Amino acid sequence: MLVNFWIEAKSRWKFTVPGPAVGYVRMVRSTTRSGRVTRAWSKGSERYHKWLQEVRLEAKRVKVPDLKPSHERQYLVVTEANYKSRRHPDPDNVLKAVIDALCYHSKGSDRNVGGIAIPHIVYKDCTEKCTIDVFELSQPGSLGLL
Repeated sequence: MLVNFWIEAKSRWKFTVPGPAVGYVRMVRSTTRSGRVTRAWSKGSERYHKWLQEVRLEAKRVKVPDLKPSHERQYLVVTEANYKSRRHPDPDNVLKAVIDALCYHSKGSDRNVGGIAIPHIVYKDCTEKCTIDVFELSQPGSLGLL
């Protein structure tokens, strides 16, 4: 599959995270017998958090700044993952995980980050990896971001 798009960006960073990409893991809410509501990470969160650290480390190597998106400073993230098996996370969940990793200092402002998740490529003899492109947009409001 070939994907072409044009974007006017102030800055661009591209990096690759080795190994299979991990999809977003959500927090779950539960209620105790006493009626107290608790929040905890769902199953698989240790692997997820380890992969987020790997994404941050690779981003730091290519000098991606801590993303602190706002209405005036918006970003586009493009992810493409390669897998050896047909069992893999949904492309949108990998994109969400990458955005969480790159925007970990800015609570709630990841709504100013757009994303394109290219469908996964499955090859028996490929190197498992996730290629990530980060663009800082030149003009606020590009790509219909809020």
